[in-house]
Amino acid sequence: SHLEGFGDRELKVAVEAAVRGGEVIKKGWEKSLRGGEDGGDKGLGVYEKGLGDLQTQVDTETEGVILEILKREFKDDGILSEETSPDYVPDGKRRTWIVDPMDGTAGFCFKVEEGRMISVLIALMNVKNEVTHGICYFPIRNEMWYSIKGKGAFKDGVQIIASEQVKNLTTAKAWVDINHYSDAQYETKGVESLKKLLRMPKTAARLVTTYAAASGRGLEVLGVRSGLGALVHDNSSQYIKQGPWDTAAIKLLVQEAGGLFLNAETGEDYNPLKPSIILVTASPSLATDLMQILKDKK
Repeated sequence: SHLEGFGDRELKVAVEAAVRGGEVIKKGWEKSLRGGEDGGDKGLGVYEKGLGDLQTQVDTETEGVILEILKREFKDDGILSEETSPDYVPDGKRRTWIVDPMDGTAGFCFKVEEGRMISVLIALMNVKNEVTHGICYFPIRNEMWYSIKGKGAFKDGVQIIASEQVKNLTTAKAWVDINHYSDAQYETKGVESLKKLLRMPKTAARLVTTYAAASGRGLEVLGVRSGLGALVHDNSSQYIKQGPWDTAAIKLLVQEAGGLFLNAETGEDYNPLKPSIILVTASPSLATDLMQILKDKK
């Protein structure tokens, strides 16, 4: 019912895959609240997975459900998926599905924001490496965001357009959230200085936070759920923190709603296949301010 007016097969299949995957996450979430089947963490099978990220059995099972559907319906397409095919390189000859079966696994393990920021992310990239479809499904709160390039962004069937209030924000009045590496040795010089400068008199933002990593945070700059003015994600090609599976779907959703999803170092449109510091905002003036601060103090 959320997809009325969209006769797009790719979108319908992706939404079905996200919902099916979300069912696995919801079951796992309920199990985790009970402390696992035996009353301890062993029921979750949690283990460490690189640079502060965590993987769970739920993550792997969710991916299996999603990929089974995509492979069945679109046999000729490639798949770039965080858990089983993170090294797949789009070849320019076929489309590529980009999948993060459970974004926000740290939120799952540590109960960040009561699980409301855990999502399934699915995007479709064409042979020119342009993202054409983006889906972000929050299973714990049963909230579906979806977009087709050129047709707008939607949440549960309602079109989302960035509010004029957030579009006109200046740094002095803005809330800026900075998502940093959990391991400080990987922090880029730009983000290190930005954190300081946004709390100094001449370049200060109204509020600066470093919230725990949570899926879909970039959607909050649209003024739908919070007053977040800008989100800065530290990221580098040397130590990738935000892979294409984290960014492709969210980028399309933000842009189709009238927001900006930029390479913070160049000011250009962010390329999910080329990791760099990310700036997400709906305010062009705020984007200019933040990039200038980064540029001056790198």
